[in-house]
Amino acid sequence: VKLPVVLTFKNITYTVSTNSGPLTILHGVSGAFKPGKLAAIMV
Repeated sequence: VKLPVVLTFKNITYTVSTNSGPLTILHGVSGAFKPGKLAAIMV
């Protein structure tokens, strides 16, 4: 039996290194990915 899964996330921060220093792309992002829905975070 496969049970549906909801993936939740809170306060996500994503920072990358650049030639001019760190660059924060995501800051304080929260949300949920629900079963049966296609979702992506593209950076």
